[in-house]
Amino acid sequence: FPRVREIVIDVMVPAESKHMIQVLFEADVTDVRKYREQKKLEGAAVPSITAFNIKCVADVAMTDKRIAALRFASRKLAIFDDMHVSCNVEKEIDGQSQPMALVVRQANRKSIDEIHDEIHSYATEGFQKQIGPLRQFAKLPSAFGPK
Repeated sequence: FPRVREIVIDVMVPAESKHMIQVLFEADVTDVRKYREQKKLEGAAVPSITAFNIKCVADVAMTDKRIAALRFASRKLAIFDDMHVSCNVEKEIDGQSQPMALVVRQANRKSIDEIHDEIHSYATEGFQKQIGPLRQFAKLPSAFGPK
């Protein structure tokens, strides 16, 4: 694995204990395709299907905030006003395509175009810019044995 993949694995191990919902769903995207075609005809940027999915998930989750609540203590819920949605984005790193995690913060407050722009800029920005604070972390030995 390239070093960046080792970082991802090291971060994922403690994340396994976090409560995450992984979803596989089927949706009718007829209206989305029409909207995208209209944008294309106008010469405007065409939002990705991923941006639509993130916006839909965030908006639906906010209809009943208990969906995204965290349980703590014995019978209490921490309810949040914002929905953060995680997705994988393909990035080109050292000539190889790598899946990198992106968290779209406050997705329920953003437009589809804003979400699309965030995904696109994350996918195209330089890797060194992205990992800035992680640079020193990347130099640490892996938690999974000597290198």
